[in-house]
Amino acid sequence: LELSTFTELTALQMLLTGHHIVHKEELQNFILMGDFNVGHNFVPQIYNQFMAYTSMQNIFSPQELEEIECTWCHDNSFNANVDEEEQLIDHIVYKSIYHVVVSDHKYRCYDELKIYSDGDSMVEAHISDHYGICSSVQFFVPV
Repeated sequence: LELSTFTELTALQMLLTGHHIVHKEELQNFILMGDFNVGHNFVPQIYNQFMAYTSMQNIFSPQELEEIECTWCHDNSFNANVDEEEQLIDHIVYKSIYHVVVSDHKYRCYDELKIYSDGDSMVEAHISDHYGICSSVQFFVPV
């Protein structure tokens, strides 16, 4: 299998992840978090197909998705010289057969600078080229 573009590779990764979610019976209640390299406004067809295929729910409402800050951003020290458009491509999605409550407090996190040693000197930089998304998700399991 030869993939010629980043989009093709991302589509294959999302398809394989989705296939695993759909075909693992024990995966009835779980949270999936991280960098999907796609989002509601960046290669949305891959993101939307994944969400529909897996029956996953995003912690953000459609309105909140429009309002939250980017997670791959130009103000990040690793992305300062990159011309690509800023994106929200890091997510928290869930699937549950139980009642789920998502906190109203959802925000971009891990966006502060840290000081690291590069061997000879100290460098101020972010911990990753992506920022995170933070929230609280609770599953209410009947007893």
